[in-house]
Amino acid sequence: GAEGFITRVLQPAAAVFHDIRDARHAGASQSAAITHALTYLRRLPATDWVPAAMAWWLDKGKDPLELAWFLSALDRLAHGVRILGLGAGRRTQRFGAIIWAIRNGQDLKGGTGPLVFSREELRNIQYNLRDLHARSAPTAKLVLVRLNDQIARAPQVLPISELTVEHVLPRKHGTSSQWRTWFPDPEVREQCTESIGN
Repeated sequence: GAEGFITRVLQPAAAVFHDIRDARHAGASQSAAITHALTYLRRLPATDWVPAAMAWWLDKGKDPLELAWFLSALDRLAHGVRILGLGAGRRTQRFGAIIWAIRNGQDLKGGTGPLVFSREELRNIQYNLRDLHARSAPTAKLVLVRLNDQIARAPQVLPISELTVEHVLPRKHGTSSQWRTWFPDPEVREQCTESIGN
């Protein structure tokens, strides 16, 4: 009935969604790891990962250790599929497979589940990282901000939309540009043009 649906399904799902949206968890030694993963997931431009996070949280969220493990694995997957360059449809299929696995009690910690990258996918991620800034500037920004956070040992406080990725040398400089005087060797100039500066 309606009352049972509201109290047993809708209200718990709304509470979980609220915690995901606000990157909030408290009361456990794993709470910092949970909020850390949610903070990075929330930076992604799409929310296709949210249903999988909700499904796990509603099923196993009472165990903070399991929740922290899953959100960390989901964070890795969500950023990895971005680096792979998967479109919305393929990302939805991947996250849908996770939801199916949760609902059917499949072991997601095994070596072949939907949370795990294949060897080929890992090779492609490694390959795409070499020139990610040219392939997908928004994804490159996500990776660079994350690396910056790791170096600074604190999450970036500015909204990611206010940050830009700059090259060591500008990509467009004319033949009479001062850059050509400062960097006369064409090979060095090309390497610096295609290098990320900050």
